[in-house]
This record gives sequence, C-alpha cells and structure tokens, in this order.
Amino acid sequence: GLFGPLVIDEPHPPFTYDREEILLFNDWFLKTSEEILAELVKPGAAMVEPMKKPGDESPGKMAGEMPRKMPEKMQMSGQPDVGDVPFESILFNGRGRFTGDDDAPLAKVSVKRGEVVRLRLINGSTTYALRFQIDGHRLTVVMADGAPIKPIEVDNLLIHVGERYDVLLTADQSGAAWIRAATLAGGEGRAVLHYDDTPGAQPPREPAPWGGNGLKPGDLRSPSPVTLAENPQEIRLRLGGSMMPYRWTINDEEYPKAEPIRLKTGEQVRFVLENPTGMSHPFHLHGHYFHVLGAPDALNLTDPPQKDTVSVPVGGTLVLAWQATNPGHWFFHCHIEWHAATGMARVVEIG
Repeated sequence: GLFGPLVIDEPHPPFTYDREEILLFNDWFLKTSEEILAELVKPGAAMVEPMKKPGDESPGKMAGEMPRKMPEKMQMSGQPDVGDVPFESILFNGRGRFTGDDDAPLAKVSVKRGEVVRLRLINGSTTYALRFQIDGHRLTVVMADGAPIKPIEVDNLLIHVGERYDVLLTADQSGAAWIRAATLAGGEGRAVLHYDDTPGAQPPREPAPWGGNGLKPGDLRSPSPVTLAENPQEIRLRLGGSMMPYRWTINDEEYPKAEPIRLKTGEQVRFVLENPTGMSHPFHLHGHYFHVLGAPDALNLTDPPQKDTVSVPVGGTLVLAWQATNPGHWFFHCHIEWHAATGMARVVEIG
C-alpha cells in the first residue's frame, strides 16, 4: 500500500477546465504479494479470474454484491484470460469494499453543476486492466500517460496496468452517480460522484448499463504531425510464457538471466513486440516516451500517440518508435507484476 500519485503540472495546460481531481484505483488482496507469488509458482497451483461469456458486454457487480468461485487452474488455450490472480476488490484512492461488506466508506468526488473537472486517472493495479466509467456522463480524453492527444469523447475507457489518462468531465447532471472500475471478467470497484445539491446521496445499487462507446487503441492520435526516423534500428521482442510452470519470457529468456538491450545515446529504435501468448501484456519503458505506431500492416506514420505504457494484444504485434536520448540503465517490462517478477523484463543500456 506504500504508493501514491506524483503529478507534474504543465506550465500551460492545452485545454480549459475549472479544477482537477485524482482517481488512483488499484486491485487489493488480503494476502501479501509474496504469498500470492508463491502460490503462482507452486507446481499445479496457477490461479486465474474467469472469462466473461462471449457477447456479455456489461462488467459485473462490485465486491460486496456477488461472491465469485474461481477455478484452481488455467490452461493456455489460445483464448485471452484477464488475470492470473482471483479477483478480491478494487480501491479508489485507498477506499473500497470486499465481498460481503456493504458499509465500508467509498471515495467521493464532489462537483458543482456546470463546472468542468479534469480527472487524472491512474491504474495502479498489480494484475488487471480496468474499464472506467462514470454512469450517465460522457468523458473527453485529452492526455495519455501525461502526453497530449487529440481530444476524443467516450462513454468509458479501458486502462491497462500502469497507464494514466486525463479526461474532462462536464458536470451536467444532478444527484449522484457511480464511478466504476471493472475487470474484463466483471469484478468491480466503485466510488461516488455527487453534486453539491445532494451531498449525502448514493446511487441505486442495481447495476447500470455500460455505455457502448469505449475508447479504442486506434482512437489515440497526437495533436500534431510526428516526424519519425527513416532508418531506425529494429529490435524484435517475442513474448512468451505459461501458467504451468508459471514463467514469462522475452525472446525465451527470463530476467534477470537475460542479456540487456544495448543502445547508443541518440540512437533511433523500433521495438517490434510479438505476442503469441494467451494474455495481453502492458509494457512500460522507464526513462523514455515512445510513439505507438500500431500493427505492422497498419502503421500510423503520421500522428501516432506518445506514451510510455502500452498493451500488446493477444496474438498481435505492436511497433513502437523511440529515441534513446536518456543515458543509463532502464527497465522495460510487463506491468503485470507477477509477469515481471517471473521473467518478462529486460534492462535497456544506453551509453
């Protein structure tokens, strides 16, 4: 629990708003990370949160409303799973509820009708991509991982582990609404948005439908054209892993028993990440930004977004373009903590 947001304000924000709020949300387990990792690496003891049924687009109920039975093992079958560890709870700014607890206090965001609030959204989870929504309110996405993007209006957005998004919320309703963060399998945490005319209100407990207009990776665009290097060094990185035995690799090597990626200061690079595994992997590069060009057969060479964390989809390939401008030793790793802890990482040496 020893973590929190670090916010660096830009001198001149590229958009207008009245004030801001931070929402840091994360998964929370009763066992320690050491205990969870020991269970994962124990032979025959891999855990996983179950998949939703095909066609079921609405994530499930929050902890405290629906007990969940988790399978003891998961086979890599080519179908994407959504988490290596059974879901227990989601916290918003350190507050949330476990199954069977309906009374614990929830985080609240207070708004005045008519104001525009900048929400800084941070997925600080160990395990889960989380879909974020404020019921009955549209959100305008304006930044990704601290870098500006062309504004885009959505009902909700999927935020992978380690990703951050800034969104603008126009307070044009009244009463109270649920703020939701849900795993792809339906485990959900909530906070409350309430208007100043009803400060003590709490929304009805019945689940609300999720909006159909979600943010898609291809929606992200830089606000201005991007100049890319003509002859970058291409480095192919093939992701691998299995649940039994529990191990995760890059180019069949497990960190720390892996050769570093050595680059010269100023070198232009393209990482080509191939993901034949049954899971998506959110990758984070320390010390640098990169441009997300997309899949090799559909590269965006005009206005690719700038990020430092991106999810490599199941069965897909993703191309990242960047320049090694920051000398030193930098970590490049899957942000699912259990994957990083068991080998899916590299050191990038820039000298």
